[in-house]
Amino acid sequence: GCSPCDCFRDGTLNELDLCDQVTGQCQCKLFVDSVSCMECKSGFYSLKRNDIFGCENCDCLPGASIDNDCDKRTGQCRCLPNIIGKKCEQP
Repeated sequence: GCSPCDCFRDGTLNELDLCDQVTGQCQCKLFVDSVSCMECKSGFYSLKRNDIFGCENCDCLPGASIDNDCDKRTGQCRCLPNIIGKKCEQP
């Protein structure tokens, strides 16, 4: 038998519950990931229904952060030692 798609509508294109019949992969917004479109891709955070791309770019400051990956909920970047701030912008 078949299983329901179970897509997280906030993260899908046009908030639809449509998926691939074989893999179950839902049709995610551009910056959204996972089979059911429940989380932001690496380098993005704050999944929102009203965001056309789904998530915001982390925008971590190059040279002050470990990489451009941030907390997927808060957007807090991973700063190098002796650097603070959401985007690692303060010494």
